[in-house]
Amino acid sequence: METEEKYVKEYGNQVQRYLDTFEIVEEDLAKLTGTTSNNIKNIINGEVGLNIKKMINIASVFGIPYYHFANPKATIPSLNKLPKTTQAKIAERQRKGITVRDNENKFSSKLDSLILKGHFSTPTTSKLTLVAMGEEFNDKNPSEITSLLGRPPRNKTIKSIGKLGSQHIYIHIDHAEKFEKLSNDELIELIKKKELTD
Repeated sequence: METEEKYVKEYGNQVQRYLDTFEIVEEDLAKLTGTTSNNIKNIINGEVGLNIKKMINIASVFGIPYYHFANPKATIPSLNKLPKTTQAKIAERQRKGITVRDNENKFSSKLDSLILKGHFSTPTTSKLTLVAMGEEFNDKNPSEITSLLGRPPRNKTIKSIGKLGSQHIYIHIDHAEKFEKLSNDELIELIKKKELTD
């Protein structure tokens, strides 16, 4: 099992190496492989399992076999050897500049700031949290907050204590005891009141 984890992490390092070489970001590779930025991030961080299909899919973006891509000693192909769609995506990123990564960092930093300021001291949802983050993040989706709250270190301090439709109702562990005694309907009532005041 340890060996498998080691290889998954090494593969993630390879993905990051290729992104850095061609100055593209997770979002670009996600579009080229038909997946999500979060999935690519999880691959880079060694947080998801890899199957041969995924490995072939990523390697094909760079026009090479999967076993060549996974080899850290193998030479990275030059730009003009890459598939045309990949070259076009690299050119597009050069025009745009690398802003996505910064925006992602700002997004997670803003969430951490809300945690510190006590946003989760009363029951809340990812939708309400996104509203509290401000207009700067209007292009974001509540599911991205759910994803961030489900991963360490945030999942050690923020917990789900109920549901409002498909959304989790979150609370900081320091305040959980008081609200865990409430029924789901009572929690929903608190959320609805919060929606009216926010």
